[in-house]
Amino acid sequence: MFFREKLDNVKIINFTRIMKSMIVLWPVIILIYLSKGLSFFEVGILNSIGSIVIAIMEVPLGVFADRLGRRKNLVIGYFLNLIFIIILCLGKTFTTIMISEIIFSIATCFISGTDSSILYDSLKKYGKENEYSEILSKNSSRTIFISIFISIIATYLYQMNKHLIYIISIAIYFIIFLSVFFIKESDIYKEEGEDSLTEFSSFGILKSSIFTKYKTFIFLSLFSSLMILLASNLDQFTSPILISHGLELKYTGFIIAGSKVLSIILLRNREYILNIFKEKTFMIITLLTTAILTLLLLIDGLYYWIIVISVVAAFDDFVQPIIAEKINAIIDSKNRTTMLSISSLLDNAFFTIGDPAFGYGVDRLGYSKSYGIFGVVMFVGVIICERIRKNRS
Repeated sequence: MFFREKLDNVKIINFTRIMKSMIVLWPVIILIYLSKGLSFFEVGILNSIGSIVIAIMEVPLGVFADRLGRRKNLVIGYFLNLIFIIILCLGKTFTTIMISEIIFSIATCFISGTDSSILYDSLKKYGKENEYSEILSKNSSRTIFISIFISIIATYLYQMNKHLIYIISIAIYFIIFLSVFFIKESDIYKEEGEDSLTEFSSFGILKSSIFTKYKTFIFLSLFSSLMILLASNLDQFTSPILISHGLELKYTGFIIAGSKVLSIILLRNREYILNIFKEKTFMIITLLTTAILTLLLLIDGLYYWIIVISVVAAFDDFVQPIIAEKINAIIDSKNRTTMLSISSLLDNAFFTIGDPAFGYGVDRLGYSKSYGIFGVVMFVGVIICERIRKNRS
């Protein structure tokens, strides 16, 4: 295995991801926003603003990383994360919180795709890129296991003293910030020659030919974006959903922690599941997800919501490493960060529309109807895509 060889970059990236799973801010971020007087619609607007910033900055900063060095991107990105938490802690108005969101979004642009490209190309230099998905899955199972305890700790810290949330999160981000200085650019695989998946004009604009030549890349990116949109919104609203259905705040952390167990089980049995369902895996997961969500139009109870939260999070955790490996396999190393930034750009295109829509839906219709309608729309979209695919074939 790669641990026996000197692959310091791989160890550092894995370390940073494990440390990020210890950030106690994220399990209670919506509660913090609500405590500062924001409505769910304003939270959606906040996320949408962040998505717009990312849409503008994502690809240029990906090009920056590929051309001038990926370590620089991580250093700048994690430094901005520190600034984000400090401003969020001090902020008391929507405008101040919006500024913190913009800074966080810029930080995300610097980091997004960069750590993944370093990980993949560091493995590729030693001829071990086929271990990428396995490494991601193992790392995900570790971070999910850690997040089980973080979910419980975060809710207790929130009740004790909100400032502890900020202090601990700043300390962890500072450790991550220091660790990325040890990444070695010399240990990252460099693509030789001019042939590459992407071609850029003198202005750095991606040529439109990619959208006709690389349909697999686009399809995988869109599928990933849809699952991330659903899972991220549900993750943010988990505590408010459980509280609104009668669960006390101090117990929400235990439910969130318990929901992670299914994710770990699926990730641990990844190869077995893929061998059974093979190329139908994505379709089966999509149909099960739409069915579970649609039933929310008929079932609105605490126990069913626990099932929904657990299953959606587990499905997303399961498919993302597989999608990431497939996407990386069709991207050349020379422009890897740029292309991963484009994939992330699609995520944020979904968020720009989806986050305010979810927030507005929750404010007007409630949780069950909002997610139930999303399930219906998702199901119709699957049917349309499948018909288009069959007609073309």
